[in-house]
Amino acid sequence: MAPGDYLVKEGDLTTTVYVIASGRLAITRQSEGVAMPIGQHEGAGFVGEIPVLTDEPAPVTLQAVSTCEIHAIAGVDFLTLLHECRDFERQVFRLMQKRVRGLESFLRGRETMAALGTLSAGLAHELNNPAAALVRSLSELVPAIRQLENMNLTYGPTSPPQKPQSGSGCATSATTPFSRAGPMR
Repeated sequence: MAPGDYLVKEGDLTTTVYVIASGRLAITRQSEGVAMPIGQHEGAGFVGEIPVLTDEPAPVTLQAVSTCEIHAIAGVDFLTLLHECRDFERQVFRLMQKRVRGLESFLRGRETMAALGTLSAGLAHELNNPAAALVRSLSELVPAIRQLENMNLTYGPTSPPQKPQSGSGCATSATTPFSRAGPMR
């Protein structure tokens, strides 16, 4: 297999397990129309077991990075070997579990990066667009003014208490509301 050749493409229905004798394969997964690298398989291993075991389409694309020597095993032969040899079965399921976890981790990472991208784009927009921030602030100001007007109509105007004038600290007789009729009894 020559560099650049595809062994399996994401979404392919495949019934073959491939043994990599030598060479290196790139593993990619489509995300929003872009092939995102997940990792690589390098010589002395096998690939393609997940679609054979699950009857699901291939979850990733495998493309040769270097010249590869690859041998194909029919899915039914792979399943027969899997059922007849318990040690092989355990190894396959451990490897499959590791690969599925890696794929799930990749997907979670992509979701996190997408959320952070959206957040940073919104923040950059706010920082670069002071007019939008001003409009948003003013739109919140109008309801607050209306509420103050309603409170004024409901409770009446009030003024803050007057501070005594400096000097004696006592009110003058001109501002005192009491009469000078005499002492209270």
